[in-house]
Amino acid sequence: RVSVAKGILIGNFAKVVGLKQNALFAWLRENGILIASGGRKNVPFQQYINAGYFTVREVVLDDEDGYQIRLTPQLTGKGQQWLTRKLLDAGLLKPVAAE
Repeated sequence: RVSVAKGILIGNFAKVVGLKQNALFAWLRENGILIASGGRKNVPFQQYINAGYFTVREVVLDDEDGYQIRLTPQLTGKGQQWLTRKLLDAGLLKPVAAE
């Protein structure tokens, strides 16, 4: 069975670009990209999903309290390019000079 990747986890993206995961999540919440509180905390606002920057994977967990759905946001390829530009513009990433 072949699994098709729909995106990269935000924490993995943070690692790739040299940021700390918690700092990136906080920045995304502060800038109105991810929901900041409640049951959907850290899920992207619908406009960013509709723009093709994020997908949201649903995972059903079975625990002692019954079934729970966990929503896991992932950055698409388009989203990685978009977010990299935003982070550069915000000064959180340093541009790399072309050789």
